[in-house]
Amino acid sequence: MQKLSKLFSLLVVVALCLAMSVPAFAADVNADTDSNRLIGCVTLRVDENGATPISTRSSISGYGHVTINGDGQGVYINCNGEGFGGMGVTVKTTCSSGTHTIQMFGMPVMGDASIISSRNMTTNQELKFNNLWQSDLSRYFVGLTCPSGTPPFLAEVWIYG
Repeated sequence: MQKLSKLFSLLVVVALCLAMSVPAFAADVNADTDSNRLIGCVTLRVDENGATPISTRSSISGYGHVTINGDGQGVYINCNGEGFGGMGVTVKTTCSSGTHTIQMFGMPVMGDASIISSRNMTTNQELKFNNLWQSDLSRYFVGLTCPSGTPPFLAEVWIYG
């Protein structure tokens, strides 16, 4: 009886391993005939009434940099935002002449996006802003104002999502 139980357990293990290794294949997409049906990624809610879109997904990326001289300037970031969705912004400043306090803010120029309200940072710091949103954003501005006498510093801005 004990040998039969071990044999049965071994057969069950083999059957489960085979069942988990069955490959699944997605249908091939024909670019000529199916391109008008491809609209991007969508999150769906599936229930007894069928599939309902909950939210569309988006993508965005952009980079800009500038050397800030004088009382302050800003960085214009050309973006390739598509759709409506999340966005993150990283602002990094680098100064070889020491650390100085500056003010930073962000706002959309072309398209729609979250506004980053004015906040303190230093000339050798990296700030990250997450959980922002954008809608077809193609240009964003990050302003950097500094007190008179602040030495030149490099400002870099990344937009992603």
